Amino acid sequence: MSDWIIKLIEDAGYLGVGFLMFLETVFPPIPSEIIMSVSGLAAARGKMDITAVIAAGTAGAMLGNYFWYLAARVIGIERVESYAEMAWERIRKA
Repeated sequence: MSDWIIKLIEDAGYLGVGFLMFLETVFPPIPSEIIMSVSGLAAARGKMDITAVIAAGTAGAMLGNYFWYLAARVIGIERVESYAEMAWERIRKA
């Protein structure tokens, strides 16, 4: 899993960091620990700016939160909660 994350960050830069953090928020099995660690390493090597990495990661995560907020508003909080519980059970079993 980490290979495509590294490739996307290398190819898309800050946009890739934001997109991956958005995906991580919407689809939890994608590990933010890998996304932000790889991005931080790229910043330490001078390929990215650490402030921009943090901003891109935060923006992506907040867009993911906004996605779930809108989903709860549209389909109802009860349905979102049941989906989250179902998804959590699948993750724990994996």
